[in-house]
Amino acid sequence: SGVKVQAGRTGPVGSSASVVGGSAPANQKSKSAIRRDKQKLAKEKAEKEAEEAERRKAEEEKAKIEANRTDPAKRSKKIKKVLKQIDEIKAKRDGGAELNEDQVAKLATEEELRKELAELGL
Repeated sequence: SGVKVQAGRTGPVGSSASVVGGSAPANQKSKSAIRRDKQKLAKEKAEKEAEEAERRKAEEEKAKIEANRTDPAKRSKKIKKVLKQIDEIKAKRDGGAELNEDQVAKLATEEELRKELAELGL
């Protein structure tokens, strides 16, 4: 039958223990597995940081609200200052000046600030 089978050999000639192109040994991870693990850890870290930032922002809001309750005169003074800045921005806008993002954002808060000032009643 012309086909010879060699018994006892399972790999390239001279080294049956080395891995050629196949999978890594059981105690090591492949490069792609290591990369996936790194990506997964980075994603989890980013999610934790986002949650921490949200929690911090909520705490700052609570502190701000509490500060307003404890000293409404101070908050009233701050609101009046911002409303004065808004009036100045409106004058610039009416004069034909271009407004930047921050100025537009400040203009958007005017109504809310006027309501808060009315609630403080000072």
